[in-house]
Amino acid sequence: MSFSKLSGRSYAFIFLALLVVTLLPFALCSPLPLADYPNHMARMHILANLDKSADLARYYALDWGFVPNLAMDVLVPPLISFMSAEAATLLFTALTLLLMVSGAIVLHRVLYGRFTLVPFAAFLLLYNRQFIWGFLNYLFSVGLALWLFAAHVYFRDRMNAITRVLLFSVLSVILLVAHLHAFASYAILVGCYEISIAWREHRKTGRFDVARLMLPAVQFLIPVIMFFALSRTAERAADTRFGGWQNKILGLLDIFNNYVPTFDVACFVFVGALLAAGIYRKRVHIHPDMKLSLAVLFILYLVLPSVLFSSYGADRRLLVMVALVLCASLEVRMENVRLAARIVGALILLFIVRMGVIGVQWGKTNAVYAPILATMDSLKEGSRVAVVVGGEITPSLNIPPLDHIGNMAVIKKNVYINSLFAESGQQVLRVKNPPSDTFAISPSQTYRVYDNQLGKIDPFPKVPLDEFDYFLMVNPKYFVPERPRQLELVSERSNVALYRITGQKPKAMPDPSAKANP
Repeated sequence: MSFSKLSGRSYAFIFLALLVVTLLPFALCSPLPLADYPNHMARMHILANLDKSADLARYYALDWGFVPNLAMDVLVPPLISFMSAEAATLLFTALTLLLMVSGAIVLHRVLYGRFTLVPFAAFLLLYNRQFIWGFLNYLFSVGLALWLFAAHVYFRDRMNAITRVLLFSVLSVILLVAHLHAFASYAILVGCYEISIAWREHRKTGRFDVARLMLPAVQFLIPVIMFFALSRTAERAADTRFGGWQNKILGLLDIFNNYVPTFDVACFVFVGALLAAGIYRKRVHIHPDMKLSLAVLFILYLVLPSVLFSSYGADRRLLVMVALVLCASLEVRMENVRLAARIVGALILLFIVRMGVIGVQWGKTNAVYAPILATMDSLKEGSRVAVVVGGEITPSLNIPPLDHIGNMAVIKKNVYINSLFAESGQQVLRVKNPPSDTFAISPSQTYRVYDNQLGKIDPFPKVPLDEFDYFLMVNPKYFVPERPRQLELVSERSNVALYRITGQKPKAMPDPSAKANP
């Protein structure tokens, strides 16, 4: 078997085998230990059941404005009509990984005209820091963008101009709806690819075909107009913040940065050294029409703010696209089959070890989640729940992440909770008559401290207790032992405490048909 060319059957077998290993950790825990995952799942539950639940309708409403962050919100709720929110979200997450890796492989195929083992390296990159953080809409859209760009390359000389403009205008709108960041990356890929080809033709013939160069840009007119004319996200442009140079350096590790820093850095160094050595010895080549795209995307990473349009990690997210496009753009020319086999074997071993580390870490999560989820069974259906989470300041990811685990109460008991993603310009979900401006929609109610500060956090001055029915504390040991008199203990377990809030004045419930707050 050649290491540069494979039969279709062999290629499909290897792809499926790697995909199965990639998805094995999904069977080890529930919910998945991705930081934002419970928040996304709760939102999907509300979107699917809002018209069926008087409790949910009492607290939440929809405002289907044009928000370029809707991949999950459009695709997952219809699935919940015949499967659980948990199963539907899990399926979407698996599809996200499938789109990412297959997008890199298909792009490699259209660039080089053949399938090779090279883009299988993308399997090493799927469990990146952005995935562990739970940026599922973005990563799904990255896979979509890779497929769309592959289609652009393939149909560039196979389709007439009018058909191309019409087709790709529609597809570009779909990508923008899925996620703004991925749409922008796709536009850069198309623009740089076309400039590279135009420059190559100019060097050969001395002519510069401006019309042919500008034709692909027409597909972006409608999406850009829609964004600035219709999207509330554009109104959040002022929410932009720059991170320090340390953030940029740390971001370089994100592709391999999971749970064991020493091992993750070693993986980064090994793969980077292998790539650098291959390029230096002229055994590894980057497709000439993709060099400009990769350079521009990486430069953008260096200059982008860390928060853009209120989107966290705007710069570091970009490296996922850079890494996958690089995998798709590489060609390996190696006559020494034995050396090629050793390199492939080393990369497969690295992949298996990394997946083993992830499996071990994910296997620990059910024991942590179980008491928290069991405690939620004591909540009254349709109640109002205030949640705070205690956590430690650490350079590593917490296993499992607990920041948003409280939102599982929405799925279990159709409650209102203060920590759900429901912000204008970012989601279509709205909170009706929120209890307070500072605590009603606050997804990050996690108080992080150093170990020597355990038991010293006092969250109560910030919590309007009289406007909630329950108070849920995750990791209560982080908080001061004194509790307000309004709190009556309902349940206490190893890492969670639930209190009923007593003595508050009853409040009239909002009308379920009332219009959502802007």
